[in-house]
Amino acid sequence: MLKKLKTKFILTIIFIISLIMLIILLSINIILNTNMNKKTIDTMREIAINDGIPHMKNPSFKPMPPEDNHIRQFDISFSVKLNKQNKITETIYPIQMSYDEIQLNTLIDYVLSNKNDYGQTGNISFFKMSKPYGQIIVFLDTTNNNQVKHNLIYISLIVFILSLLFIFIVSYFLTEWMIKPVKETFEIQKQFIANASHELKTPLSIISTNVSILDYEDDIIEQKKWIKNVKTEVFKMNDLINKLLLLSKVENFSKVKPSESINISTVILNSILSYESIIFEKNRILKYNIPPNILAPCIEDDLSTIIRIFLDNAIKYSNKNDIIEINLEKKHNNISLSIFNTGVGIKNEDIKYIFDRFYRVDTSRNKEIEGYGLGLSIAKKIIDNNKWQIKVNSIYNKWIKFTIDI
Repeated sequence: MLKKLKTKFILTIIFIISLIMLIILLSINIILNTNMNKKTIDTMREIAINDGIPHMKNPSFKPMPPEDNHIRQFDISFSVKLNKQNKITETIYPIQMSYDEIQLNTLIDYVLSNKNDYGQTGNISFFKMSKPYGQIIVFLDTTNNNQVKHNLIYISLIVFILSLLFIFIVSYFLTEWMIKPVKETFEIQKQFIANASHELKTPLSIISTNVSILDYEDDIIEQKKWIKNVKTEVFKMNDLINKLLLLSKVENFSKVKPSESINISTVILNSILSYESIIFEKNRILKYNIPPNILAPCIEDDLSTIIRIFLDNAIKYSNKNDIIEINLEKKHNNISLSIFNTGVGIKNEDIKYIFDRFYRVDTSRNKEIEGYGLGLSIAKKIIDNNKWQIKVNSIYNKWIKFTIDI
């Protein structure tokens, strides 16, 4: 899928930029051709008005040698006067040059048969104007102009081809850069689906096994045992699905910091008190210091969810008689919330992974600790959505501290 997406990106970029380049090059060629044609017509019109005498101080046309006087190679202008019967009365040549009579008559016949006042045959442009004595035809060699046009087309093709190559190279690396976040997200999504499938597969297998045993079990007491196992696994599955739904919800949350301030001291304190009995049952020591009436722009559900996640994490990764401590502090306009606990801690090299989905630290204890590794991912996403900052400090097998700057 990513390969197809990358190919589409490259082809789209090449098509758009190539189309722009083509329009620019065509416009340049058309404008130049139009200007050169206009200049040619204006020059011949001026000569015709002056009755065949060019008014140019430094003519841009170089006369050909007398021995090579083929009409297609004229580099100068000349004029032919015709009477009303279209008979040649005078031919005005520059620098005493003369041309073959047959070729000249052929050229004049072509001009007279042409209904337009202006035209071109080969490298010779012509312009005819009516006069009292008949008409005058001005011929102008446009070899240089035509060569410029051909050169411009040739250069435009080279520029276009080289541009295509350059655009391809640039678009390839640009696409790599553009698609990198998509690729990372796609890989995370694949890993997420694989991990979620794995986590759901285990309880489903246990439920399936227990239900199968119930079909062959007649003893009511034994049946209750298997039913209890099924309920336990269903509860675990329900917990996992709820966490997945919560993760999906916070990922789609609009990243706009709320403007309304709430009393976060009350929210944090209520969340702590709801966990107080659980902490007591787990034989942990709870300490907290929450100054009253600290206000901050925040969504109450977000803050309470974060407190529950970090308290749940502290209980799981601490031992009997370990300390769990929560502190809220305000200095000037800075509000800091810290969750500290002694116990397992985390290695420094693992800190960067603890907010990844399904990541579990200290795998040797994972069999003893229930959970799916989603809690800290959810907390981190909520923190990011609220544009807060979080820092993690730890000494392995001693303590860990999460500090959130609100």
